[in-house]
Amino acid sequence: MVKPRNKNLILGGLFAVLYFALFAFLCFEALTTGQDSADESSAVTEVFLKINAFRSYLYPAEPYAAARKLLGHYSAYALLSVLGSFAFFFLFAENKFVSALNIGSGFIVASATEILQIFAEERGPSFLDVLVNFEGFLSGTLIALTVFTIIALCRSKDKIGLNDLLIVFGSSAVTLLLVAVLPLSNERAVCFKTFLIVLCASTVALFISYVCRKKFKNNA
Repeated sequence: MVKPRNKNLILGGLFAVLYFALFAFLCFEALTTGQDSADESSAVTEVFLKINAFRSYLYPAEPYAAARKLLGHYSAYALLSVLGSFAFFFLFAENKFVSALNIGSGFIVASATEILQIFAEERGPSFLDVLVNFEGFLSGTLIALTVFTIIALCRSKDKIGLNDLLIVFGSSAVTLLLVAVLPLSNERAVCFKTFLIVLCASTVALFISYVCRKKFKNNA
């Protein structure tokens, strides 16, 4: 029988491998030329644009540009963050600042893949795209943290990782302040809208879970 510690190492190692594989793919994509990048993403983008609800969600932004930004930047980094969150959770579960490690790595990754575009033809780094990447990364962290917290509450654990909650929501607040003072194009605004939806949904889910846990404990 696999010991809990060994199981955590195996699962953490698996998610870490997936994390670095996706990171390597994003770095490779950052080094492709502007035309190659557009050609590679066009097929996937066109598939999603055939969904009327998705097109409506992108309004009033130009559909193709907004879809590329939402899928190629925001969603890719959200997935990267989910993988990273699980890797850090299993490998460093005892660390009180596991979310800080994940978010710190996320900002580095979000910045690095933009900086690499210096070496690609017809492309260049953009701080606003770093912000979009980081919004996606924070969204993935929020989703993972919400799942972890709900599981902890369901297992009757009173300790719900207050440090993690403060770090994640604090980082989200700083991101909101940055977005408030920076000019956003319509396609980047779609990514920000998605980030706000995830932030609000996570907040509501955590609040409801905590209230239900308290009510259940008081009635027990």
